[in-house]
Amino acid sequence: MTKRLPPADCRRDWSRGPFLLGQTRVDPATATIDRSGQITSLHNKSLQVLLCLASRAPELVGRQEILERVWGDVFVTDAVLTTAVWELRRVLGGPDDRLIETVRGKGYRLTVVPRAASAPAPAPDAGGPTRRRMSRRSVAAAASLVALATLAMWVNRTHPPTPREQLAEQVFAEASELRRSQIDRPAVSDRLFRVAADLDPFHAPAQVKVVELEARPESRETGGLGRARVAAESAVLAAPDWERSRLARARVEVLAGSDLTTIAADIEHAVDQNPGSIESHLRLAHVRGLQGRRAEARRAAEQAYARLPTGDGAFRWRLRVIKTFHALSAFDRVVALSAGGWLDGRKPKHASRLLTYRAFALAELGRRQEALELVAKLSRRGDVHLPGEFGYLLATLGSEEGAMELVREMGPSPERGFDRAKIYVGLGREELALDLLEELLEGRARGFVWVPLDPVFESLDDEPRFSALLARHFQQP
Repeated sequence: MTKRLPPADCRRDWSRGPFLLGQTRVDPATATIDRSGQITSLHNKSLQVLLCLASRAPELVGRQEILERVWGDVFVTDAVLTTAVWELRRVLGGPDDRLIETVRGKGYRLTVVPRAASAPAPAPDAGGPTRRRMSRRSVAAAASLVALATLAMWVNRTHPPTPREQLAEQVFAEASELRRSQIDRPAVSDRLFRVAADLDPFHAPAQVKVVELEARPESRETGGLGRARVAAESAVLAAPDWERSRLARARVEVLAGSDLTTIAADIEHAVDQNPGSIESHLRLAHVRGLQGRRAEARRAAEQAYARLPTGDGAFRWRLRVIKTFHALSAFDRVVALSAGGWLDGRKPKHASRLLTYRAFALAELGRRQEALELVAKLSRRGDVHLPGEFGYLLATLGSEEGAMELVREMGPSPERGFDRAKIYVGLGREELALDLLEELLEGRARGFVWVPLDPVFESLDDEPRFSALLARHFQQP
Protein backbone atom coordinates (compact mmCIF):
# COMPACT_ATOMS: atom_id res chain seq x y z
CA MET A 1 0.00 0.00 0.00
CA THR A 2 1.47 3.33 -1.06
CA LYS A 3 1.69 6.09 1.57
CA ARG A 4 -0.52 8.98 0.57
CA LEU A 5 1.41 12.25 0.39
CA PRO A 6 -0.25 15.59 1.07
CA PRO A 7 -0.76 17.92 -1.88
CA ALA A 8 2.37 19.67 -3.10
CA ASP A 9 1.26 23.11 -1.94
CA CYS A 10 1.15 21.82 1.64
CA ARG A 11 4.96 21.79 1.53
CA ARG A 12 5.26 25.33 0.27
CA ASP A 13 6.55 28.39 2.05
CA TRP A 14 3.40 30.04 3.37
CA SER A 15 5.24 33.13 4.61
CA ARG A 16 4.99 34.83 1.19
CA GLY A 17 1.29 35.64 1.27
CA PRO A 18 -1.97 35.29 3.18
CA PHE A 19 -3.52 31.84 3.54
CA LEU A 20 -6.57 30.20 5.06
CA LEU A 21 -6.87 27.60 7.79
CA GLY A 22 -10.50 26.61 7.44
CA GLN A 23 -12.32 29.94 7.80
CA THR A 24 -9.40 31.61 9.58
CA ARG A 25 -7.21 33.92 7.54
CA VAL A 26 -3.50 34.23 8.38
CA ASP A 27 -1.44 37.12 7.01
CA PRO A 28 2.30 36.62 7.68
CA ALA A 29 3.15 40.09 6.34
CA THR A 30 1.24 41.80 9.15
CA ALA A 31 1.49 38.92 11.66
CA THR A 32 -2.30 38.93 12.08
CA ILE A 33 -5.09 36.37 12.19
CA ASP A 34 -8.61 37.22 11.02
CA ARG A 35 -11.47 35.16 12.44
CA SER A 36 -14.84 36.37 11.16
CA GLY A 37 -13.63 39.97 11.05
CA GLN A 38 -11.92 39.82 14.45
CA ILE A 39 -8.24 40.59 13.87
CA THR A 40 -5.65 39.44 16.40
CA SER A 41 -1.91 40.03 16.30
CA LEU A 42 0.66 37.26 16.76
CA HIS A 43 4.08 37.33 18.35
CA ASN A 44 6.86 36.71 15.87
CA LYS A 45 7.96 33.33 17.22
CA SER A 46 4.39 32.06 17.46
CA LEU A 47 3.85 33.07 13.83
CA GLN A 48 7.01 31.18 12.84
CA VAL A 49 5.75 28.06 14.64
CA LEU A 50 2.45 28.30 12.74
CA LEU A 51 4.28 28.69 9.42
CA CYS A 52 6.42 25.68 10.26
CA LEU A 53 3.33 23.55 10.91
CA ALA A 54 1.60 24.94 7.82
CA SER A 55 4.53 24.00 5.58
CA ARG A 56 4.02 20.33 6.43
CA ALA A 57 0.27 20.14 7.10
CA PRO A 58 -1.34 17.76 7.78
CA GLU A 59 1.83 15.86 8.66
CA LEU A 60 3.25 15.64 12.17
CA VAL A 61 6.17 17.99 12.86
CA GLY A 62 8.45 16.92 15.70
CA ARG A 63 9.13 19.24 18.62
CA GLN A 64 12.88 19.21 18.02
CA GLU A 65 12.44 20.08 14.35
CA ILE A 66 10.22 23.05 15.23
CA LEU A 67 12.71 24.29 17.81
CA GLU A 68 15.56 24.07 15.30
CA ARG A 69 13.63 25.77 12.49
CA VAL A 70 12.19 28.59 14.61
CA TRP A 71 14.89 29.27 17.22
CA GLY A 72 17.95 28.00 15.36
CA ASP A 73 21.11 28.06 17.48
CA VAL A 74 19.49 29.99 20.35
CA PHE A 75 19.26 27.70 23.39
CA VAL A 76 15.67 27.34 24.59
CA THR A 77 13.77 24.58 26.35
CA ASP A 78 10.63 22.77 25.21
CA ALA A 79 8.51 25.07 27.38
CA VAL A 80 8.94 27.99 24.97
CA LEU A 81 7.35 25.89 22.23
CA THR A 82 4.52 24.91 24.55
CA THR A 83 3.90 28.60 25.27
CA ALA A 84 3.90 29.48 21.55
CA VAL A 85 1.37 26.72 20.80
CA TRP A 86 -0.76 27.95 23.69
CA GLU A 87 -0.86 31.43 22.14
CA LEU A 88 -1.74 30.03 18.72
CA ARG A 89 -4.63 28.03 20.13
CA ARG A 90 -5.86 31.08 21.99
CA VAL A 91 -5.93 33.34 18.92
CA LEU A 92 -7.19 30.58 16.62
CA GLY A 93 -10.25 30.17 18.77
CA GLY A 94 -9.37 27.97 21.71
CA PRO A 95 -8.89 24.23 22.08
CA ASP A 96 -12.38 23.34 20.81
CA ASP A 97 -11.47 24.23 17.22
CA ARG A 98 -8.66 21.66 17.25
CA LEU A 99 -6.74 23.36 14.46
CA ILE A 100 -3.51 22.28 16.20
CA GLU A 101 -3.31 18.70 17.41
CA THR A 102 -0.79 17.58 20.02
CA VAL A 103 0.78 14.17 19.51
CA ARG A 104 1.99 13.44 23.01
CA GLY A 105 5.72 13.01 23.28
CA LYS A 106 6.29 13.67 19.58
CA GLY A 107 5.12 17.03 18.28
CA TYR A 108 2.23 18.90 16.65
CA ARG A 109 0.26 18.89 13.43
CA LEU A 110 -2.34 21.09 11.76
CA THR A 111 -5.65 19.29 11.28
CA VAL A 112 -6.53 21.35 8.19
CA VAL A 113 -4.57 21.89 4.99
CA PRO A 114 -3.72 25.57 4.31
CA ARG A 115 -4.98 27.11 1.07
CA ALA A 116 -4.09 30.37 -0.59
CA ALA A 117 -6.26 33.41 0.13
CA SER A 118 -7.14 35.74 -2.73
CA ALA A 119 -8.65 38.83 -1.10
CA PRO A 120 -6.35 41.31 0.66
CA ALA A 121 -6.20 41.08 4.39
CA PRO A 122 -8.07 43.78 6.37
CA ALA A 123 -5.68 46.43 7.64
CA PRO A 124 -5.30 46.89 11.38
CA ASP A 125 -7.04 49.94 12.83
CA ALA A 126 -4.78 52.83 11.86
CA GLY A 127 -6.29 54.95 14.59
CA GLY A 128 -5.17 52.63 17.37
CA PRO A 129 -2.19 53.54 19.50
CA THR A 130 1.12 52.36 18.10
CA ARG A 131 3.95 50.73 20.05
CA ARG A 132 5.92 53.98 19.90
CA ARG A 133 3.03 56.02 21.33
CA MET A 134 2.44 53.41 24.00
CA SER A 135 6.10 53.43 25.00
CA ARG A 136 6.00 57.20 25.44
CA ARG A 137 2.93 56.91 27.61
CA SER A 138 4.65 54.25 29.69
CA VAL A 139 7.70 56.45 30.09
CA ALA A 140 5.53 59.34 31.14
CA ALA A 141 3.84 57.16 33.72
CA ALA A 142 7.13 55.75 34.97
CA ALA A 143 8.99 59.06 34.62
CA SER A 144 12.12 57.14 33.88
CA LEU A 145 14.39 56.58 30.89
CA VAL A 146 15.23 53.23 32.43
CA ALA A 147 11.64 52.13 31.90
CA LEU A 148 11.88 53.09 28.22
CA ALA A 149 15.05 51.05 27.76
CA THR A 150 13.55 48.07 29.53
CA LEU A 151 10.36 48.09 27.50
CA ALA A 152 12.19 48.62 24.23
CA MET A 153 14.50 45.66 24.79
CA TRP A 154 11.83 42.99 25.11
CA VAL A 155 9.70 43.89 22.11
CA ASN A 156 10.14 41.49 19.20
CA ARG A 157 6.66 41.93 17.81
CA THR A 158 5.97 43.05 14.30
CA HIS A 159 2.53 44.51 14.94
CA PRO A 160 0.81 47.33 16.82
CA PRO A 161 -0.04 46.29 20.38
CA THR A 162 -3.44 44.85 21.20
CA PRO A 163 -5.55 46.56 23.90
CA ARG A 164 -4.48 43.91 26.43
CA GLU A 165 -0.83 44.50 25.60
CA GLN A 166 -1.28 48.24 25.95
CA LEU A 167 -2.96 47.77 29.31
CA ALA A 168 -0.17 45.42 30.42
CA GLU A 169 2.43 48.09 29.66
CA GLN A 170 0.44 50.73 31.56
CA VAL A 171 0.04 48.47 34.60
CA PHE A 172 3.72 47.51 34.52
CA ALA A 173 4.81 51.16 34.31
CA GLU A 174 2.55 52.09 37.22
CA ALA A 175 3.88 49.18 39.30
CA SER A 176 7.48 50.18 38.53
CA GLU A 177 6.81 53.80 39.49
CA LEU A 178 5.09 52.71 42.69
CA ARG A 179 7.99 50.41 43.57
CA ARG A 180 10.43 53.33 43.26
CA SER A 181 8.26 55.68 45.30
CA GLN A 182 8.36 56.25 49.04
CA ILE A 183 4.72 55.26 49.50
CA ASP A 184 4.94 51.76 48.06
CA ARG A 185 3.41 48.86 49.90
CA PRO A 186 5.07 45.82 48.30
CA ALA A 187 1.82 43.86 48.27
CA VAL A 188 0.31 46.49 45.94
CA SER A 189 3.18 46.75 43.45
CA ASP A 190 3.69 42.97 43.51
CA ARG A 191 0.04 42.47 42.64
CA LEU A 192 0.29 44.95 39.77
CA PHE A 193 3.32 43.14 38.34
CA ARG A 194 1.34 39.90 38.40
CA VAL A 195 -1.62 41.58 36.69
CA ALA A 196 0.65 42.89 33.91
CA ALA A 197 2.07 39.40 33.39
CA ASP A 198 -1.43 37.88 33.27
CA LEU A 199 -2.59 40.47 30.74
CA ASP A 200 0.34 39.80 28.42
CA PRO A 201 2.17 36.46 28.81
CA PHE A 202 4.90 37.81 26.50
CA HIS A 203 5.68 40.99 28.41
CA ALA A 204 9.22 39.98 29.31
CA PRO A 205 9.88 42.56 32.10
CA ALA A 206 6.62 41.61 33.83
CA GLN A 207 7.42 37.91 33.57
CA VAL A 208 10.87 38.52 35.05
CA LYS A 209 9.23 40.31 37.98
CA VAL A 210 6.94 37.32 38.48
CA VAL A 211 10.01 35.07 38.58
CA GLU A 212 11.47 37.23 41.35
CA LEU A 213 8.22 37.06 43.33
CA GLU A 214 7.55 33.36 42.90
CA ALA A 215 11.17 32.34 43.60
CA ARG A 216 10.93 33.65 47.16
CA PRO A 217 11.01 30.90 49.82
CA GLU A 218 7.52 31.78 51.08
CA SER A 219 6.11 31.49 47.55
CA ARG A 220 7.97 28.27 46.79
CA GLU A 221 6.12 26.64 49.67
CA THR A 222 2.84 27.09 47.76
CA GLY A 223 3.97 25.97 44.31
CA GLY A 224 5.73 29.18 43.38
CA LEU A 225 8.67 27.40 41.75
CA GLY A 226 6.42 25.94 39.05
CA ARG A 227 4.87 29.33 38.37
CA ALA A 228 8.33 30.90 38.29
CA ARG A 229 9.47 28.39 35.68
CA VAL A 230 6.50 29.16 33.43
CA ALA A 231 7.14 32.91 33.77
CA ALA A 232 10.85 32.46 33.01
CA GLU A 233 10.11 30.48 29.85
CA SER A 234 7.66 33.16 28.72
CA ALA A 235 10.31 35.83 29.27
CA VAL A 236 12.88 33.92 27.22
CA LEU A 237 10.34 33.25 24.47
CA ALA A 238 9.50 36.96 24.27
CA ALA A 239 13.07 38.23 24.59
CA PRO A 240 15.62 35.43 24.04
CA ASP A 241 18.53 37.88 23.77
CA TRP A 242 17.67 39.96 26.82
CA GLU A 243 20.14 39.41 29.65
CA ARG A 244 17.53 39.50 32.41
CA SER A 245 15.33 36.88 30.71
CA ARG A 246 18.23 34.43 30.62
CA LEU A 247 19.31 35.18 34.19
CA ALA A 248 15.75 34.75 35.44
CA ARG A 249 15.50 31.31 33.89
CA ALA A 250 18.94 30.35 35.17
CA ARG A 251 17.96 31.38 38.69
CA VAL A 252 14.79 29.30 38.63
CA GLU A 253 16.53 26.23 37.25
CA VAL A 254 19.24 26.44 39.92
CA LEU A 255 16.49 26.45 42.55
CA ALA A 256 14.87 23.47 40.82
CA GLY A 257 18.14 21.53 40.84
CA SER A 258 18.22 21.26 37.05
CA ASP A 259 21.16 20.33 34.85
CA LEU A 260 24.01 22.76 35.46
CA THR A 261 25.28 22.60 31.89
CA THR A 262 22.07 24.03 30.46
CA ILE A 263 21.93 26.62 33.25
CA ALA A 264 25.48 27.71 32.44
CA ALA A 265 24.51 28.02 28.76
CA ASP A 266 21.79 30.52 29.69
CA ILE A 267 24.19 32.58 31.79
CA GLU A 268 26.90 32.52 29.12
CA HIS A 269 24.30 33.79 26.64
CA ALA A 270 23.54 36.64 29.07
CA VAL A 271 27.25 37.44 29.34
CA ASP A 272 27.55 37.49 25.55
CA GLN A 273 24.63 39.92 25.30
CA ASN A 274 25.99 42.22 28.00
CA PRO A 275 29.71 41.64 28.67
CA GLY A 276 29.78 44.56 31.11
CA SER A 277 27.23 43.01 33.47
CA ILE A 278 28.56 42.32 36.96
CA GLU A 279 25.46 40.28 37.76
CA SER A 280 25.97 37.87 34.85
CA HIS A 281 29.62 37.26 35.70
CA LEU A 282 28.78 36.62 39.36
CA ARG A 283 26.03 34.17 38.39
CA LEU A 284 28.44 32.38 36.07
CA ALA A 285 31.02 32.16 38.86
CA HIS A 286 28.42 30.55 41.14
CA VAL A 287 27.35 27.93 38.60
CA ARG A 288 30.91 27.11 37.57
CA GLY A 289 31.66 26.62 41.25
CA LEU A 290 28.71 24.24 41.59
CA GLN A 291 30.09 22.33 38.61
CA GLY A 292 33.42 21.96 40.37
CA ARG A 293 35.18 24.12 37.78
CA ARG A 294 36.82 26.39 40.32
CA ALA A 295 39.39 27.95 37.97
CA GLU A 296 36.65 29.09 35.58
CA ALA A 297 34.55 30.25 38.50
CA ARG A 298 37.39 32.37 39.79
CA ARG A 299 37.97 33.88 36.34
CA ALA A 300 34.30 34.85 36.17
CA ALA A 301 34.54 36.45 39.61
CA GLU A 302 37.61 38.38 38.48
CA GLN A 303 35.63 39.61 35.48
CA ALA A 304 32.94 40.86 37.86
CA TYR A 305 35.58 42.61 39.99
CA ALA A 306 37.09 44.29 36.92
CA ARG A 307 33.69 45.86 36.23
CA LEU A 308 33.05 47.24 39.72
CA PRO A 309 31.52 50.73 39.49
CA THR A 310 32.55 53.81 41.40
CA GLY A 311 30.27 56.06 43.41
CA ASP A 312 26.85 55.06 44.73
CA GLY A 313 26.29 51.33 44.85
CA ALA A 314 29.97 50.44 44.46
CA PHE A 315 30.33 49.11 48.00
CA ARG A 316 27.35 46.75 47.76
CA TRP A 317 28.70 45.32 44.50
CA ARG A 318 32.11 44.93 46.15
CA LEU A 319 30.49 42.98 48.98
CA ARG A 320 28.85 40.63 46.47
CA VAL A 321 32.17 40.05 44.72
CA ILE A 322 33.83 39.38 48.10
CA LYS A 323 31.05 36.92 48.99
CA THR A 324 31.68 35.06 45.73
CA PHE A 325 35.44 34.86 46.33
CA HIS A 326 34.67 33.68 49.88
CA ALA A 327 32.45 30.90 48.50
CA LEU A 328 35.21 29.87 46.11
CA SER A 329 37.71 29.76 49.01
CA ALA A 330 39.76 32.44 47.25
CA PHE A 331 40.78 33.93 50.59
CA ASP A 332 43.72 35.87 49.20
CA ARG A 333 41.30 37.87 47.06
CA VAL A 334 38.95 38.40 50.00
CA VAL A 335 41.78 39.90 52.04
CA ALA A 336 42.92 42.09 49.13
CA LEU A 337 39.43 43.40 48.34
CA SER A 338 38.54 44.08 51.99
CA ALA A 339 41.66 46.13 52.69
CA GLY A 340 41.66 49.93 52.81
CA GLY A 341 39.17 52.49 54.01
CA TRP A 342 36.04 50.79 52.72
CA LEU A 343 34.14 51.18 55.98
CA ASP A 344 34.03 54.97 56.09
CA GLY A 345 30.39 56.06 56.28
CA ARG A 346 29.02 52.56 55.62
CA LYS A 347 25.89 51.12 57.14
CA PRO A 348 26.68 48.94 60.18
CA LYS A 349 25.40 45.77 58.51
CA HIS A 350 27.64 46.31 55.47
CA ALA A 351 30.67 47.07 57.61
CA SER A 352 29.97 44.01 59.76
CA ARG A 353 29.81 41.71 56.75
CA LEU A 354 33.03 43.01 55.26
CA LEU A 355 34.89 42.64 58.57
CA THR A 356 33.53 39.11 59.04
CA TYR A 357 34.58 37.96 55.57
CA ARG A 358 38.01 39.48 56.16
CA ALA A 359 38.41 37.83 59.58
CA PHE A 360 37.37 34.45 58.15
CA ALA A 361 39.85 34.77 55.27
CA LEU A 362 42.69 35.78 57.60
CA ALA A 363 41.99 32.76 59.82
CA GLU A 364 41.98 30.41 56.82
CA LEU A 365 45.27 31.89 55.63
CA GLY A 366 46.87 31.21 59.03
CA ARG A 367 46.96 34.86 60.16
CA ARG A 368 45.35 33.97 63.46
CA GLN A 369 46.29 37.07 65.46
CA GLU A 370 44.84 39.45 62.89
CA ALA A 371 41.68 37.35 62.75
CA LEU A 372 41.37 37.45 66.56
CA GLU A 373 41.69 41.24 66.55
CA LEU A 374 38.90 41.59 64.02
CA VAL A 375 36.67 39.16 65.93
CA ALA A 376 37.23 41.23 69.09
CA LYS A 377 36.36 44.38 67.15
CA LEU A 378 33.14 42.81 65.87
CA SER A 379 32.25 41.68 69.40
CA ARG A 380 32.68 45.22 70.72
CA ARG A 381 30.52 46.62 67.90
CA GLY A 382 27.74 44.20 68.78
CA ASP A 383 26.24 44.24 65.28
CA VAL A 384 26.90 40.77 63.89
CA HIS A 385 25.29 40.33 60.46
CA LEU A 386 26.92 37.06 59.37
CA PRO A 387 26.28 35.09 62.59
CA GLY A 388 27.10 31.71 61.05
CA GLU A 389 30.58 32.71 59.91
CA PHE A 390 31.15 34.77 63.06
CA GLY A 391 30.07 31.92 65.34
CA TYR A 392 32.25 29.49 63.42
CA LEU A 393 35.20 31.84 63.96
CA LEU A 394 34.46 32.11 67.69
CA ALA A 395 34.34 28.32 67.97
CA THR A 396 37.51 27.66 65.99
CA LEU A 397 39.48 30.50 67.59
CA GLY A 398 38.81 29.30 71.13
CA SER A 399 35.58 30.93 72.32
CA GLU A 400 33.18 27.99 72.34
CA GLU A 401 30.95 29.60 74.96
CA GLY A 402 30.58 32.70 72.79
CA ALA A 403 29.60 30.49 69.87
CA MET A 404 26.97 28.65 71.92
CA GLU A 405 25.61 31.97 73.17
CA LEU A 406 25.02 32.94 69.52
CA VAL A 407 23.14 29.67 68.93
CA ARG A 408 20.91 30.34 71.94
CA GLU A 409 20.18 33.88 70.74
CA MET A 410 19.10 32.59 67.32
CA GLY A 411 16.61 30.12 68.77
CA PRO A 412 14.95 27.53 66.50
CA SER A 413 14.16 30.00 63.71
CA PRO A 414 14.41 28.31 60.27
CA GLU A 415 15.76 31.58 58.84
CA ARG A 416 18.90 31.06 60.90
CA GLY A 417 19.17 27.32 60.28
CA PHE A 418 22.26 27.48 58.07
CA ASP A 419 23.93 29.83 60.56
CA ARG A 420 23.36 27.35 63.39
CA ALA A 421 24.69 24.52 61.21
CA LYS A 422 27.90 26.46 60.54
CA ILE A 423 28.43 27.06 64.25
CA TYR A 424 27.86 23.37 64.99
CA VAL A 425 30.55 22.52 62.43
CA GLY A 426 32.94 24.91 64.19
CA LEU A 427 32.13 23.26 67.52
CA GLY A 428 32.81 19.80 66.06
CA ARG A 429 29.18 18.70 66.33
CA GLU A 430 28.89 17.37 62.80
CA GLU A 431 25.83 15.18 63.41
CA LEU A 432 23.82 18.14 64.67
CA ALA A 433 24.96 20.14 61.64
CA LEU A 434 23.98 17.34 59.25
CA ASP A 435 20.55 16.98 60.87
CA LEU A 436 19.94 20.67 60.29
CA LEU A 437 21.28 20.60 56.73
CA GLU A 438 19.07 17.66 55.81
CA GLU A 439 15.98 19.52 57.03
CA LEU A 440 16.97 22.81 55.38
CA LEU A 441 17.88 21.31 52.01
CA GLU A 442 14.68 19.30 51.92
CA GLY A 443 12.71 22.50 52.43
CA ARG A 444 14.84 24.49 49.94
CA ALA A 445 15.45 27.12 52.63
CA ARG A 446 16.74 30.56 51.70
CA GLY A 447 20.41 30.36 50.72
CA PHE A 448 20.48 26.61 50.12
CA VAL A 449 22.06 27.04 46.67
CA TRP A 450 25.34 28.13 48.34
CA VAL A 451 25.75 25.03 50.52
CA PRO A 452 27.97 23.04 48.10
CA LEU A 453 30.37 25.99 47.90
CA ASP A 454 30.36 27.17 51.52
CA PRO A 455 33.90 26.90 52.92
CA VAL A 456 32.52 26.15 56.39
CA PHE A 457 30.90 22.95 55.13
CA GLU A 458 34.02 21.80 53.28
CA SER A 459 35.07 19.95 56.43
CA LEU A 460 32.02 17.71 55.89
CA ASP A 461 33.17 16.60 52.44
CA ASP A 462 34.43 13.28 53.80
CA GLU A 463 31.11 12.56 55.51
CA PRO A 464 29.09 10.04 53.43
CA ARG A 465 25.87 11.56 54.71
CA PHE A 466 26.85 15.02 53.46
CA SER A 467 27.87 13.64 50.07
CA ALA A 468 24.50 11.91 49.81
CA LEU A 469 22.69 15.17 50.61
CA LEU A 470 24.56 17.04 47.89
CA ALA A 471 23.93 14.28 45.36
CA ARG A 472 20.21 14.32 46.14
CA HIS A 473 19.70 18.07 45.93
CA PHE A 474 22.29 19.22 43.39
CA GLN A 475 23.61 18.12 40.02
CA GLN A 476 27.02 17.18 41.35
CA PRO A 477 29.91 16.96 38.85
